[in-house]
Amino acid sequence: MPRNEPEAAIPHDHLRIRLEHTRAGQVSVRNDGHR
Repeated sequence: MPRNEPEAAIPHDHLRIRLEHTRAGQVSVRNDGHR
């Protein structure tokens, strides 16, 4: 499996990570999992 792709290392089955860009230019990471 290609290690260069970050999505390959993310278990989308039970874990979902959202990357949101704020107006300040910061990156907000929301970890929505096990709901």
